[in-house]
Amino acid sequence: MKNVSNPSSSFCKFSTGNLETLANCEAEVREELKTFHKNHYFAENMTLCVLGKESIQELEDMITRLFSQVPSSSGEEVEGSSSIVGFDGIPFSTEHIGRSVRILPIAQNHEVEVLFPLPPTKPHYTQKPSRLLSHLIGHESKGSILSELKRRGLASTLMAGLARDYSSWSLFSVKVRLTDLGFERVGEVLDIVFSYTLLIQEALNSSEESGKQQEIEDEHLFLAKPLIEQLKLVYDEAKQLGDNEFLFTSKYSASQTVSTFAENMKDYAGQHTMSGDYKFFDKELNTPLIKLFSDCLVKENCILLLSSPTYQEIEGELECTDEWYGTRYGVLETSHPSNPLSAVEPPQLSEHLHFPLPNPYIASNFQVVEDPMADNLEGNSMELEIPQLIYSDPHIRFPYHPKDCYFSFFLGLSTSISSRMRFPKPSYI
Repeated sequence: MKNVSNPSSSFCKFSTGNLETLANCEAEVREELKTFHKNHYFAENMTLCVLGKESIQELEDMITRLFSQVPSSSGEEVEGSSSIVGFDGIPFSTEHIGRSVRILPIAQNHEVEVLFPLPPTKPHYTQKPSRLLSHLIGHESKGSILSELKRRGLASTLMAGLARDYSSWSLFSVKVRLTDLGFERVGEVLDIVFSYTLLIQEALNSSEESGKQQEIEDEHLFLAKPLIEQLKLVYDEAKQLGDNEFLFTSKYSASQTVSTFAENMKDYAGQHTMSGDYKFFDKELNTPLIKLFSDCLVKENCILLLSSPTYQEIEGELECTDEWYGTRYGVLETSHPSNPLSAVEPPQLSEHLHFPLPNPYIASNFQVVEDPMADNLEGNSMELEIPQLIYSDPHIRFPYHPKDCYFSFFLGLSTSISSRMRFPKPSYI
Protein backbone atom coordinates (compact mmCIF):
# COMPACT_ATOMS: atom_id res chain seq x y z
CA MET A 1 0.00 0.00 0.00
CA LYS A 2 2.80 2.42 0.80
CA ASN A 3 4.37 1.92 -2.63
CA VAL A 4 1.20 2.94 -4.46
CA SER A 5 0.29 5.88 -2.21
CA ASN A 6 1.17 9.53 -2.69
CA PRO A 7 5.01 9.78 -2.60
CA SER A 8 4.80 13.15 -0.84
CA SER A 9 2.74 11.64 2.00
CA SER A 10 4.27 10.64 5.34
CA PHE A 11 2.42 7.34 4.96
CA CYS A 12 4.60 6.45 1.95
CA LYS A 13 7.79 6.44 4.02
CA PHE A 14 9.56 3.26 5.19
CA SER A 15 8.35 3.08 8.79
CA THR A 16 10.18 0.05 10.19
CA GLY A 17 13.90 0.76 9.83
CA ASN A 18 16.71 -1.72 9.22
CA LEU A 19 20.49 -1.93 9.27
CA GLU A 20 20.76 -0.13 5.95
CA THR A 21 18.70 2.88 7.05
CA LEU A 22 20.27 3.11 10.51
CA ALA A 23 23.90 2.08 9.99
CA ASN A 24 26.75 4.61 9.64
CA CYS A 25 24.59 7.49 10.83
CA GLU A 26 24.46 6.94 14.58
CA ALA A 27 25.15 10.57 15.44
CA GLU A 28 22.57 11.88 12.99
CA VAL A 29 19.88 9.43 14.14
CA ARG A 30 20.61 10.23 17.78
CA GLU A 31 20.23 13.95 17.22
CA GLU A 32 16.98 13.45 15.29
CA LEU A 33 15.61 11.30 18.11
CA LYS A 34 16.54 13.93 20.69
CA THR A 35 14.85 16.64 18.63
CA PHE A 36 11.74 14.52 18.16
CA HIS A 37 11.60 13.80 21.89
CA LYS A 38 11.97 17.48 22.75
CA ASN A 39 9.27 18.55 20.31
CA HIS A 40 6.64 15.95 21.13
CA TYR A 41 7.22 14.32 24.53
CA PHE A 42 5.44 16.75 26.85
CA ALA A 43 2.57 16.45 29.31
CA GLU A 44 -0.20 17.66 26.97
CA ASN A 45 0.56 14.81 24.56
CA MET A 46 0.52 12.10 27.23
CA THR A 47 -1.99 9.93 29.05
CA LEU A 48 -1.24 8.00 32.22
CA CYS A 49 -2.91 5.01 33.83
CA VAL A 50 -1.72 3.62 37.17
CA LEU A 51 -2.89 0.36 38.74
CA GLY A 52 -1.94 -0.60 42.27
CA LYS A 53 -3.15 -2.01 45.57
CA GLU A 54 -2.34 1.24 47.38
CA SER A 55 -4.97 3.82 48.30
CA ILE A 56 -5.91 6.59 45.88
CA GLN A 57 -3.98 9.12 47.96
CA GLU A 58 -0.87 6.96 48.02
CA LEU A 59 -1.03 6.45 44.26
CA GLU A 60 -1.54 10.17 43.69
CA ASP A 61 1.48 11.02 45.84
CA MET A 62 3.53 8.45 43.92
CA ILE A 63 2.46 9.88 40.56
CA THR A 64 3.21 13.44 41.63
CA ARG A 65 6.70 12.47 42.79
CA LEU A 66 7.55 10.49 39.64
CA PHE A 67 5.90 12.53 36.90
CA SER A 68 5.84 16.16 38.10
CA GLN A 69 9.09 16.83 36.22
CA VAL A 70 7.56 16.00 32.83
CA PRO A 71 7.74 19.31 30.92
CA SER A 72 4.67 21.08 29.57
CA SER A 73 4.29 22.37 26.06
CA SER A 74 5.82 25.75 25.33
CA GLY A 75 2.59 26.73 23.61
CA GLU A 76 4.29 27.08 20.23
CA GLU A 77 3.08 24.82 17.44
CA VAL A 78 5.82 22.41 16.40
CA GLU A 79 6.19 21.69 12.70
CA GLY A 80 4.88 18.22 11.90
CA SER A 81 3.28 17.69 15.31
CA SER A 82 -0.17 17.17 13.76
CA SER A 83 1.07 14.32 11.62
CA ILE A 84 2.38 12.02 14.34
CA VAL A 85 -0.73 9.86 14.59
CA GLY A 86 -2.75 10.76 11.53
CA PHE A 87 0.06 11.46 9.10
CA ASP A 88 -0.81 14.37 6.81
CA GLY A 89 -4.20 13.48 5.40
CA ILE A 90 -5.43 10.72 3.12
CA PRO A 91 -2.37 9.51 1.15
CA PHE A 92 -4.40 8.61 -1.95
CA SER A 93 -5.26 11.31 -4.46
CA THR A 94 -7.47 10.92 -7.53
CA GLU A 95 -4.64 9.44 -9.57
CA HIS A 96 -4.09 6.66 -7.01
CA ILE A 97 -7.72 5.65 -6.62
CA GLY A 98 -8.86 2.96 -9.06
CA ARG A 99 -5.48 1.30 -9.40
CA SER A 100 -5.04 -2.46 -9.28
CA VAL A 101 -1.84 -3.89 -7.84
CA ARG A 102 -0.69 -7.42 -8.76
CA ILE A 103 1.48 -9.02 -6.08
CA LEU A 104 3.54 -12.20 -6.10
CA PRO A 105 3.02 -13.80 -2.66
CA ILE A 106 5.04 -16.38 -0.77
CA ALA A 107 1.90 -18.37 0.09
CA GLN A 108 0.32 -20.43 -2.68
CA ASN A 109 -3.05 -18.70 -2.47
CA HIS A 110 -5.18 -16.44 -4.64
CA GLU A 111 -6.50 -13.36 -2.82
CA VAL A 112 -8.23 -10.14 -3.74
CA GLU A 113 -8.42 -7.21 -1.34
CA VAL A 114 -10.58 -4.13 -1.95
CA LEU A 115 -9.43 -1.08 0.02
CA PHE A 116 -11.67 1.95 0.59
CA PRO A 117 -10.29 5.22 2.08
CA LEU A 118 -12.73 6.50 4.72
CA PRO A 119 -13.04 9.46 7.08
CA PRO A 120 -11.49 8.92 10.52
CA THR A 121 -13.58 6.61 12.72
CA LYS A 122 -12.17 7.46 16.15
CA PRO A 123 -14.42 10.52 16.69
CA HIS A 124 -17.45 8.29 16.10
CA TYR A 125 -16.66 5.46 18.51
CA THR A 126 -20.06 5.75 20.21
CA GLN A 127 -21.74 4.60 16.97
CA LYS A 128 -18.87 2.48 15.57
CA PRO A 129 -19.69 2.85 11.85
CA SER A 130 -16.78 0.69 10.70
CA ARG A 131 -17.78 -2.07 13.17
CA LEU A 132 -21.32 -2.10 11.80
CA LEU A 133 -20.06 -2.23 8.19
CA SER A 134 -17.69 -5.04 9.13
CA HIS A 135 -20.58 -6.91 10.76
CA LEU A 136 -22.69 -6.56 7.62
CA ILE A 137 -20.07 -7.26 4.95
CA GLY A 138 -18.20 -9.90 6.94
CA HIS A 139 -21.12 -12.03 8.09
CA GLU A 140 -21.15 -15.56 6.67
CA SER A 141 -24.77 -16.65 7.02
CA LYS A 142 -27.44 -16.90 4.36
CA GLY A 143 -27.62 -13.83 2.16
CA SER A 144 -24.01 -12.77 2.80
CA ILE A 145 -21.30 -11.99 0.27
CA LEU A 146 -19.37 -15.10 1.32
CA SER A 147 -22.38 -17.41 1.08
CA GLU A 148 -23.02 -16.23 -2.50
CA LEU A 149 -19.33 -16.56 -3.42
CA LYS A 150 -19.30 -20.10 -2.03
CA ARG A 151 -22.52 -20.95 -3.85
CA ARG A 152 -20.77 -20.06 -7.10
CA GLY A 153 -17.53 -21.79 -6.10
CA LEU A 154 -15.53 -18.55 -6.20
CA ALA A 155 -14.14 -18.18 -2.65
CA SER A 156 -13.44 -19.93 0.64
CA THR A 157 -13.04 -17.12 3.18
CA LEU A 158 -13.79 -13.41 3.56
CA MET A 159 -12.65 -10.83 6.10
CA ALA A 160 -13.88 -7.25 6.39
CA GLY A 161 -12.85 -4.43 8.71
CA LEU A 162 -10.48 -1.52 9.27
CA ALA A 163 -6.98 -2.01 7.89
CA ARG A 164 -5.78 1.41 9.08
CA ASP A 165 -7.27 3.92 11.51
CA TYR A 166 -5.65 7.30 12.08
CA SER A 167 -6.78 10.70 13.33
CA SER A 168 -7.33 12.13 9.84
CA TRP A 169 -8.34 9.09 7.75
CA SER A 170 -8.96 5.36 7.86
CA LEU A 171 -8.92 2.45 5.42
CA PHE A 172 -11.60 -0.24 5.16
CA SER A 173 -10.62 -3.64 3.76
CA VAL A 174 -12.61 -6.46 2.19
CA LYS A 175 -10.25 -9.41 1.67
CA VAL A 176 -11.36 -12.60 -0.09
CA ARG A 177 -9.48 -15.90 -0.39
CA LEU A 178 -10.29 -17.06 -3.92
CA THR A 179 -10.58 -20.49 -5.48
CA ASP A 180 -8.90 -21.12 -8.83
CA LEU A 181 -12.25 -20.38 -10.47
CA GLY A 182 -12.66 -17.24 -8.40
CA PHE A 183 -9.27 -15.97 -9.52
CA GLU A 184 -10.27 -16.48 -13.15
CA ARG A 185 -13.55 -14.63 -12.54
CA VAL A 186 -12.39 -11.90 -10.16
CA GLY A 187 -14.68 -9.40 -11.92
CA GLU A 188 -17.66 -11.49 -10.84
CA VAL A 189 -16.36 -11.46 -7.26
CA LEU A 190 -16.16 -7.67 -7.35
CA ASP A 191 -19.69 -7.43 -8.75
CA ILE A 192 -21.00 -9.34 -5.73
CA VAL A 193 -19.07 -7.16 -3.27
CA PHE A 194 -20.36 -3.94 -4.81
CA SER A 195 -23.87 -5.36 -5.06
CA TYR A 196 -23.86 -5.83 -1.27
CA THR A 197 -22.47 -2.35 -0.55
CA LEU A 198 -25.24 -1.00 -2.80
CA LEU A 199 -27.75 -2.84 -0.59
CA ILE A 200 -26.43 -0.97 2.46
CA GLN A 201 -26.57 2.35 0.61
CA GLU A 202 -30.11 1.70 -0.59
CA ALA A 203 -31.23 0.99 2.97
CA LEU A 204 -29.72 4.23 4.25
CA ASN A 205 -31.18 6.25 1.39
CA SER A 206 -34.67 4.97 2.09
CA SER A 207 -36.92 6.41 4.75
CA GLU A 208 -39.87 4.02 4.60
CA GLU A 209 -40.73 2.47 7.94
CA SER A 210 -43.56 0.22 8.99
CA GLY A 211 -43.93 1.52 12.52
CA LYS A 212 -42.62 0.31 15.86
CA GLN A 213 -39.92 -2.36 15.70
CA GLN A 214 -40.95 -5.76 16.92
CA GLU A 215 -39.10 -8.97 17.57
CA ILE A 216 -38.91 -10.93 14.32
CA GLU A 217 -38.69 -14.69 14.39
CA ASP A 218 -39.67 -15.56 10.82
CA GLU A 219 -37.22 -15.10 7.93
CA HIS A 220 -39.92 -14.01 5.50
CA LEU A 221 -41.32 -11.43 7.91
CA PHE A 222 -37.84 -9.96 8.36
CA LEU A 223 -37.14 -9.73 4.62
CA ALA A 224 -40.58 -8.21 4.03
CA LYS A 225 -39.73 -5.23 6.22
CA PRO A 226 -38.30 -2.05 4.66
CA LEU A 227 -34.51 -2.14 4.25
CA ILE A 228 -33.96 0.63 6.78
CA GLU A 229 -35.86 -1.30 9.44
CA GLN A 230 -33.87 -4.44 8.68
CA LEU A 231 -30.69 -2.41 9.11
CA LYS A 232 -31.89 -0.99 12.43
CA LEU A 233 -32.54 -4.52 13.70
CA VAL A 234 -29.02 -5.50 12.65
CA TYR A 235 -27.66 -2.50 14.54
CA ASP A 236 -29.57 -3.55 17.65
CA GLU A 237 -28.02 -7.03 17.43
CA ALA A 238 -24.53 -5.62 16.91
CA LYS A 239 -25.09 -3.35 19.91
CA GLN A 240 -26.16 -6.31 22.05
CA LEU A 241 -23.13 -8.32 20.92
CA GLY A 242 -20.87 -5.43 21.95
CA ASP A 243 -22.55 -5.26 25.36
CA ASN A 244 -22.11 -9.02 25.81
CA GLU A 245 -18.48 -8.92 24.74
CA PHE A 246 -17.73 -6.24 27.32
CA LEU A 247 -19.73 -8.01 30.03
CA PHE A 248 -17.82 -11.27 29.61
CA THR A 249 -14.40 -9.99 28.61
CA SER A 250 -11.54 -11.76 30.37
CA LYS A 251 -9.53 -9.98 33.01
CA TYR A 252 -6.34 -8.40 31.67
CA SER A 253 -2.93 -8.69 33.23
CA ALA A 254 -1.83 -5.56 35.13
CA SER A 255 0.54 -4.42 32.36
CA GLN A 256 -2.05 -5.01 29.64
CA THR A 257 -4.69 -3.16 31.65
CA VAL A 258 -2.69 0.04 32.08
CA SER A 259 -1.36 0.06 28.50
CA THR A 260 -4.86 -0.50 27.05
CA PHE A 261 -6.52 2.13 29.23
CA ALA A 262 -3.77 4.71 28.64
CA GLU A 263 -4.26 4.21 24.89
CA ASN A 264 -8.05 4.45 25.19
CA MET A 265 -7.84 7.69 27.15
CA LYS A 266 -6.59 9.42 24.00
CA ASP A 267 -9.66 8.47 21.96
CA TYR A 268 -12.57 7.96 24.38
CA ALA A 269 -14.37 10.04 26.96
CA GLY A 270 -13.24 9.29 30.51
CA GLN A 271 -16.33 7.27 31.41
CA HIS A 272 -15.79 5.05 28.34
CA THR A 273 -12.13 4.19 28.94
CA MET A 274 -12.93 0.59 29.86
CA SER A 275 -15.88 -0.07 27.55
CA GLY A 276 -15.09 2.09 24.52
CA ASP A 277 -13.52 -0.76 22.56
CA TYR A 278 -16.65 -2.88 22.84
CA LYS A 279 -19.93 -1.02 23.27
CA PHE A 280 -22.19 0.89 20.90
CA PHE A 281 -23.26 3.81 23.09
CA ASP A 282 -25.86 5.37 20.80
CA LYS A 283 -29.24 3.81 21.49
CA GLU A 284 -30.40 3.96 17.87
CA LEU A 285 -28.80 3.80 14.44
CA ASN A 286 -27.35 7.13 13.36
CA THR A 287 -28.44 6.94 9.73
CA PRO A 288 -26.64 10.06 8.38
CA LEU A 289 -23.34 9.00 9.97
CA ILE A 290 -23.45 5.42 8.68
CA LYS A 291 -24.46 6.77 5.26
CA LEU A 292 -21.37 9.01 5.26
CA PHE A 293 -19.17 5.93 5.60
CA SER A 294 -21.15 3.53 3.42
CA ASP A 295 -21.18 6.01 0.53
CA CYS A 296 -17.39 5.56 0.39
CA LEU A 297 -17.75 1.84 -0.41
CA VAL A 298 -17.97 2.28 -4.17
CA LYS A 299 -15.89 1.33 -7.20
CA GLU A 300 -14.92 4.99 -7.70
CA ASN A 301 -13.25 5.08 -4.26
CA CYS A 302 -11.18 1.93 -3.99
CA ILE A 303 -7.79 0.37 -4.66
CA LEU A 304 -7.51 -3.29 -5.62
CA LEU A 305 -4.80 -5.68 -4.43
CA LEU A 306 -4.55 -9.00 -6.32
CA SER A 307 -2.24 -11.68 -4.98
CA SER A 308 -1.48 -14.92 -6.84
CA PRO A 309 1.51 -17.25 -7.39
CA THR A 310 0.54 -17.48 -11.07
CA TYR A 311 1.85 -13.96 -11.73
CA GLN A 312 5.44 -15.21 -11.85
CA GLU A 313 4.54 -17.22 -14.95
CA ILE A 314 3.46 -14.16 -16.96
CA GLU A 315 6.24 -12.11 -18.51
CA GLY A 316 6.10 -8.40 -17.76
CA GLU A 317 3.27 -8.57 -15.20
CA LEU A 318 5.46 -7.66 -12.22
CA GLU A 319 7.71 -4.80 -13.25
CA CYS A 320 8.40 -3.48 -9.73
CA THR A 321 10.26 -4.82 -6.68
CA ASP A 322 9.76 -3.43 -3.18
CA GLU A 323 12.93 -1.69 -2.03
CA TRP A 324 12.87 -3.06 1.51
CA TYR A 325 11.11 -6.44 1.43
CA GLY A 326 11.86 -7.59 -2.10
CA THR A 327 8.21 -8.26 -2.94
CA ARG A 328 7.53 -8.27 -6.66
CA TYR A 329 4.48 -6.37 -7.84
CA GLY A 330 2.95 -4.57 -10.79
CA VAL A 331 0.61 -1.58 -10.95
CA LEU A 332 -2.29 -1.29 -13.38
CA GLU A 333 -3.58 2.24 -13.80
CA THR A 334 -7.30 2.97 -13.83
CA SER A 335 -7.49 3.07 -17.61
CA HIS A 336 -5.49 -0.13 -18.19
CA PRO A 337 -7.62 -2.71 -20.06
CA SER A 338 -6.41 -5.51 -17.76
CA ASN A 339 -7.47 -3.64 -14.62
CA PRO A 340 -10.42 -5.68 -13.22
CA LEU A 341 -12.03 -2.50 -11.90
CA SER A 342 -12.38 -1.13 -15.42
CA ALA A 343 -14.68 -4.03 -16.31
CA VAL A 344 -16.94 -3.75 -13.26
CA GLU A 345 -20.45 -2.74 -14.28
CA PRO A 346 -22.67 -0.42 -12.20
CA PRO A 347 -23.88 -2.57 -9.29
CA GLN A 348 -27.37 -4.04 -9.15
CA LEU A 349 -29.26 -5.45 -6.18
CA SER A 350 -29.28 -9.26 -6.08
CA GLU A 351 -32.02 -11.58 -4.85
CA HIS A 352 -29.31 -13.75 -3.30
CA LEU A 353 -27.97 -10.98 -1.05
CA HIS A 354 -29.68 -9.59 2.02
CA PHE A 355 -28.91 -8.44 5.56
CA PRO A 356 -28.18 -11.06 8.24
CA LEU A 357 -31.36 -12.67 9.53
CA PRO A 358 -32.22 -12.21 13.22
CA ASN A 359 -30.08 -14.39 15.46
CA PRO A 360 -32.26 -15.99 18.16
CA TYR A 361 -29.19 -17.10 20.13
CA ILE A 362 -27.94 -13.63 21.08
CA ALA A 363 -28.64 -13.44 24.79
CA SER A 364 -29.74 -10.30 26.60
CA ASN A 365 -31.00 -11.69 29.93
CA PHE A 366 -28.21 -13.04 32.10
CA GLN A 367 -30.14 -13.63 35.29
CA VAL A 368 -29.00 -16.93 36.74
CA VAL A 369 -31.88 -19.30 37.46
CA GLU A 370 -31.88 -22.15 39.91
CA ASP A 371 -30.72 -25.51 38.61
CA PRO A 372 -33.85 -27.42 37.52
CA MET A 373 -32.17 -30.73 38.35
CA ALA A 374 -31.27 -29.73 41.89
CA ASP A 375 -34.62 -30.92 43.28
CA ASN A 376 -34.15 -34.36 41.72
CA LEU A 377 -30.73 -34.66 43.34
CA GLU A 378 -31.65 -33.06 46.68
CA GLY A 379 -30.42 -35.02 49.64
CA ASN A 380 -27.61 -36.65 47.72
CA SER A 381 -24.72 -34.19 47.86
CA MET A 382 -22.34 -36.79 46.46
CA GLU A 383 -24.31 -36.92 43.20
CA LEU A 384 -23.98 -33.14 42.85
CA GLU A 385 -20.20 -33.49 42.87
CA ILE A 386 -20.19 -36.12 40.12
CA PRO A 387 -21.29 -35.44 36.52
CA GLN A 388 -24.68 -37.02 35.89
CA LEU A 389 -25.35 -38.90 32.66
CA ILE A 390 -28.65 -37.37 31.56
CA TYR A 391 -28.75 -38.82 28.03
CA SER A 392 -27.17 -41.80 26.36
CA ASP A 393 -27.68 -43.80 23.17
CA PRO A 394 -25.36 -45.90 20.98
CA HIS A 395 -23.94 -42.73 19.43
CA ILE A 396 -24.09 -39.97 22.06
CA ARG A 397 -23.38 -39.65 25.79
CA PHE A 398 -24.41 -36.39 27.47
CA PRO A 399 -23.10 -35.80 31.02
CA TYR A 400 -24.31 -32.82 33.07
CA HIS A 401 -22.43 -31.21 35.95
CA PRO A 402 -23.86 -28.01 37.53
CA LYS A 403 -21.41 -25.53 39.05
CA ASP A 404 -23.33 -23.03 41.15
CA CYS A 405 -20.74 -22.16 43.80
CA TYR A 406 -20.18 -18.69 42.24
CA PHE A 407 -23.77 -18.32 41.02
CA SER A 408 -22.62 -16.57 37.84
CA PHE A 409 -23.53 -17.02 34.20
CA PHE A 410 -21.04 -19.39 32.59
CA LEU A 411 -21.31 -22.37 30.30
CA GLY A 412 -18.60 -24.88 29.45
CA LEU A 413 -19.33 -27.10 26.48
CA SER A 414 -16.84 -29.70 25.31
CA THR A 415 -17.53 -31.92 22.32
CA SER A 416 -15.45 -34.89 21.24
CA ILE A 417 -16.30 -36.70 17.99
CA SER A 418 -14.85 -40.10 17.16
CA SER A 419 -15.34 -41.61 13.72
CA ARG A 420 -13.59 -44.15 11.55
CA MET A 421 -14.47 -42.01 8.54
CA ARG A 422 -12.60 -38.88 9.60
CA PHE A 423 -9.96 -39.07 6.87
CA PRO A 424 -10.98 -41.59 4.19
CA LYS A 425 -8.75 -39.68 1.77
CA PRO A 426 -5.55 -37.66 2.36
CA SER A 427 -7.24 -34.70 0.66
CA TYR A 428 -9.80 -34.54 3.50
CA ILE A 429 -7.16 -33.53 6.05
